[in-house]
Amino acid sequence: MLLLFPLLLDRTFHNGHGRFVARTREFDTDAAIEAAMSAFRQAGYAGTSIQDLVDATGVGRGSLYAAFGSKEGLYLAVLDRYREQYAEPIVGLLKEGVNAKAVIREVLVGVVDATVEDGNREACLVVGAATELAHRDLAVRDRLQGTIQSLEDALFELIVRGQAAGELPADRAPRQRHDCSPPPSRDCGSSVPSDPTAPRSWRRWTSP
Repeated sequence: MLLLFPLLLDRTFHNGHGRFVARTREFDTDAAIEAAMSAFRQAGYAGTSIQDLVDATGVGRGSLYAAFGSKEGLYLAVLDRYREQYAEPIVGLLKEGVNAKAVIREVLVGVVDATVEDGNREACLVVGAATELAHRDLAVRDRLQGTIQSLEDALFELIVRGQAAGELPADRAPRQRHDCSPPPSRDCGSSVPSDPTAPRSWRRWTSP
C-alpha cells in the first residue's frame, strides 16, 4: 500500500478547495526514455534498478511510475524507441535500396562502424532483451519478434529484387530457416551474427 503513495502524490495535487485534480507532467518524456535506454544498454534489465533509472533520467520515482506504470513499462517504451531509432531506418534502407548487394554491405558495415565508434560500448538492446527477458516476458518477446520479422521481411524482399535484376545469384533461396536467437553476449559488435539486426543469412549475400 505504501508503494502507491508516490504514484498518487505525483499524479494529483490538492487545489485548496477540498478536491484533487490531475497534475501536469513536468519532465521531458522523450529525454527520459533516451536516458533510460542508455542505462539499460549498459547494465541490462536486471542490473538496472529503479534508483539507477532515477539517477539516469533525473526524474523522481513517482513521476516515472506515473508516466510508465512500472520499470517494465519504461523498458517497453525503451524497446519501442530503440526500434524507431535503429531497426526502422535499416528497414527503410532495405526497402528503398537499388543495388541489393551494395545495400546489404552498407547495412552490415554501418552496424560495425556504429559499434566501433561507440565510446560507451553500450550493448545491443535487442540482444540484451532476447537473452535476458524474451523467454519469460511475452510483451518483450512480441516486440522483439516484430522487430526481427520486419528486418527479415525487408531483407527477403531486397534479395528477391536483386535476384530478379541479376545482382544476386538466383540459385540461392532468398529465405532459409535459421536461428536468429543471439548468443549470450552483451556486445552486438563482437560478430555480425550476434546482432538480430544482422541475421546470419545476410553473410551469404555479401561474399565476393
